Amino acid sequence: MKNKDNDTSAIHEKSTGESSKKISKKENRIITIIMFGVIAPLLLIAQHYYDAMVEFLSEHISRYIDWILDFLDKTGYGSL
Repeated sequence: MKNKDNDTSAIHEKSTGESSKKISKKENRIITIIMFGVIAPLLLIAQHYYDAMVEFLSEHISRYIDWILDFLDKTGYGSL
């Protein structure tokens, strides 16, 4: 049988999670521009549409629940 230690002996990288390459100031500035110029506005737009959708659905759901409760009261099943 082969030794299992030999299977991982070819891996020479450290598994510390640290990047071996430093990010330059120019790359850091590009990343910052992308984050604040592209991603942040998209998140704000998504939040606006999410809030509008939740408001719309809650209004309609409450209307349907009121309709169902009125129907149950009229048929006599609402007092159970």
